[in-house]
Amino acid sequence: MAATGSALKAAVLLASAMLVAPCRAALDSAAFDAEQRRILEHVEQIQLRDGPYSPALLEELKQLIVLYRENDSPSLALVTIERALQVVRANGGLYSLEQVPLLWQRIESEEALDNHAEAWDVEQELLALVRRYPDDVQVVPVLRRVADRQMGVLGQLGAGEIPPQVFYGCYYDKYRPSGTKCSGSGSRATVLQGVLADAGRNYAEAIAVLLRNEAYSSDELRELEMQVVRGAGLMRDTPLAPPWLFASTLEPWRSRIAPIEELATWQLPSEPAGTPEGDYLDRPEPREDRFRMPYNRGRQSLRRLYSYELAGSSAAASRAAAIVAIADWDLLFSKNALAIEGYALAHGLLDEEGAGDAANAELFAPAVPVVLPSFEPNPLAPDEAHAATGYIDVTFSITKYGHVRDIKIRGAANADSADRAELMTLLRIKRFRPRSIDGRFTESPVAVRYYVYDRRGAT
Repeated sequence: MAATGSALKAAVLLASAMLVAPCRAALDSAAFDAEQRRILEHVEQIQLRDGPYSPALLEELKQLIVLYRENDSPSLALVTIERALQVVRANGGLYSLEQVPLLWQRIESEEALDNHAEAWDVEQELLALVRRYPDDVQVVPVLRRVADRQMGVLGQLGAGEIPPQVFYGCYYDKYRPSGTKCSGSGSRATVLQGVLADAGRNYAEAIAVLLRNEAYSSDELRELEMQVVRGAGLMRDTPLAPPWLFASTLEPWRSRIAPIEELATWQLPSEPAGTPEGDYLDRPEPREDRFRMPYNRGRQSLRRLYSYELAGSSAAASRAAAIVAIADWDLLFSKNALAIEGYALAHGLLDEEGAGDAANAELFAPAVPVVLPSFEPNPLAPDEAHAATGYIDVTFSITKYGHVRDIKIRGAANADSADRAELMTLLRIKRFRPRSIDGRFTESPVAVRYYVYDRRGAT
């Protein structure tokens, strides 16, 4: 039976909690020795009484692992983790999910010792384990955490670093024949393509688990879909998979793409077939582009998000916002006519449902214009986390297709030429959500106060 509602939410929260080791303050040397001795004595007593694989050992071993990890003893932690895994496997079998927290602790301990090859191997072992449970919501936080780690690799690459995962994942290789060694060098685009493919696969598998459980109202489901969209947005015009995707020799790529293909053809819970919304949402996609191109990948996730709103009988404002998110994506990829069609549909939906002018104004005439991509922080909006040191008052017009014209600086305080140049660059290179005047999307003037911040020393 599918898990739904509060039961599903509780299961996901429990699974998330399993991934987090308890934390306590480091002890001084004497206290550490005393605590270690106490736990080891309990372990010995249990072994003498119940044998070397007694389930009662597990709690003591977990305490010992925490002690070692919190007191900078990763080598001792690794030995104890391996011992705990033996107990778990002896009692629960080789493939029980009870191993998950221990495998995470093993990965973290290996990384603490700079054993990155071993950490990579354990992560692959963890993935192989959770993929045995495609219907169990407990694996969702695991798949997401691995995918988030892979997205972290992209962040390191963006900062000019080459993390070790690049080499262990063979991300320099578009195709590596079986039995050959990884390439030691290659293009940055190939690395980005490979890392995003793996992260996308793990997000997609987590999404599929929740869909099999019909968890359409799950916040976790929506967050995972948006992670897919963010990943697709990083590449823009670069395919997320090689052009020879369907060649029979490309098993690594086929395995990465299979979960994406499964989602792209998923029978969605609610379909607005035969309606203007259905015509807008369901656009023909060339088969290869459907799985390879960032535009298609991101639109598929946004399309599913709309379907989840429909399945949950959400208010008109929520459904309209989901359509607008798709139109924003269309515009970001210069599908201008399609984007305007989506904006008009959302505007009409709000009018038909009697949502009123306020809902339309929130989407199409906010005080601060919406900068695309709309799912990222708006660079024109005030930053509540920092105190502004100055500002620039600027006026400009946003065209029907989201471009900026007629930029004029009207005034400034404590803003230098670099601040002005930064603002001008932002306005010239970004796309904006078009604004509506009396229900028509046309060129619209706006006035904005752009705040300046001193972020020296900020992290």
